[in-house]
Amino acid sequence: MKYSVIDVSSSSISMVVAANDGANEVLFKERAAISLTHYFEGNTLSQRGMEKLAALLDHMKAIAAAEGAERCYVISTAALRHVANSAQIAAYVREKTGLAVNFIDEPTEAYCDYIANLSYKRCERPVLIDLGGKSIEICDLAKSEKAEMFGFEFGLVDLSRKFVGNIYPTESEVKAIRKYLEKKFDGAGVPGAGTYATAVLVGAAAMAVYDIYADFVKADPAEEKVIEYRKFKKLVKRLLEGADRSRLILKNAPEKVYVIGAAVVALKAIFKRFGVERIVVSESGVKEGYLRLVLEGRETGEYVEIVAESHGIPEAAERPVADLDLPADDVVQTVPKKRGRPKKVVSDATRQSSASKAAAKKTAVKRAEKTPAAETREITQEKERNEAPVPKRRGRPRKNV
Repeated sequence: MKYSVIDVSSSSISMVVAANDGANEVLFKERAAISLTHYFEGNTLSQRGMEKLAALLDHMKAIAAAEGAERCYVISTAALRHVANSAQIAAYVREKTGLAVNFIDEPTEAYCDYIANLSYKRCERPVLIDLGGKSIEICDLAKSEKAEMFGFEFGLVDLSRKFVGNIYPTESEVKAIRKYLEKKFDGAGVPGAGTYATAVLVGAAAMAVYDIYADFVKADPAEEKVIEYRKFKKLVKRLLEGADRSRLILKNAPEKVYVIGAAVVALKAIFKRFGVERIVVSESGVKEGYLRLVLEGRETGEYVEIVAESHGIPEAAERPVADLDLPADDVVQTVPKKRGRPKKVVSDATRQSSASKAAAKKTAVKRAEKTPAAETREITQEKERNEAPVPKRRGRPRKNV
């Protein structure tokens, strides 16, 4: 039997499809980057935000069915668990898609990360680090109880909003982020230097950082995802001060442009605190851990049964994501299937959508060649244009002659 788990985070909606063959082998992955934070009104997700969330979840559900999944779980961590209208969001999603949203608390989120990465216990004194948009998890892989894991109810989105005045943090803002993290970690009793030797990075932000790092150092894509601390420090300097920093980010992780500065500053502070000797990046996280715990009966979760259409791929799966009416800065990224499964037939609409994205990416890279001041101004102005309402015309409409 095949299962799918869809995870709603603050900056993306991601999914895995796995076969329960004893090892829960992941067969397919997909991720759509969408910033739900754009649709918050105070501590409430707007009606427009709920509509976009439901549309993407329905799209993911259709793809899961096309991939042969028979059971679908939807989970949400820090992105929605403290939202004032979380019950309304869950009811709306169920009404529009039939899916049930399982809200995961902080200890369970950290524990899912832990379960998904038990294979790294063989490393020397390993610590797991998950930098999310709205939370941070730090787990000692030598321990096994939820109470022994550290979870913080703030993340990269919060750090960026609290300390970063523009796109990239200044020297004084970097110091403020480091001081804030040090205070939070000290208060929670997070260990210091000498406790850990290996850092295991988990989550979308970690993958984005690695993609930028791999381009920066020209890493071999066939090798294990390993980060050298000495080279990482040089990358941080480039991303904070370099004239080509936007080129690196827009080329490799465009959806993370507003948080990547806070991400590398936070990681550097954590690496320095622990004095780690080796840094690896894991491709498994909350979704994989949650599925394993549910199938083993150690966690409970509501799910729905899904069935693929007998005539082929469900209509919603073939529908280009561009038709879902997402804002310009919500970029969809698809992770290639594993195990060499056959390719799907690509529709003309999908080709046109891909061509549009390629043109937009080329324009973004060209814009990145400008000076840091100009690039910051243009990125900010573009965001404001995308979010600005279209003014209505006043007066009587003109007649056609």
